[in-house]
Amino acid sequence: MTNAAIAKELLAEARRLSAKQENLYRVKAYRRAATVVQGLDRSVAEMDERELQVIPGIGRSLAHHIAELSRLVLH
Repeated sequence: MTNAAIAKELLAEARRLSAKQENLYRVKAYRRAATVVQGLDRSVAEMDERELQVIPGIGRSLAHHIAELSRLVLH
């Protein structure tokens, strides 16, 4: 899965969370992560969760979600 596709999925999740009136900080975190992923030179699909967590704007939960998205396409 490309970074652009993962960013698109993260934005879609942010919209779903917002529609369910989830925590605003969580919604913003997904939007910020989408922007960060979109701007990376390296494919996040090649990174493991620990590598993703080092990227500013991506914490443990988002790293896990991104890794899950990457695995869905690979399998």
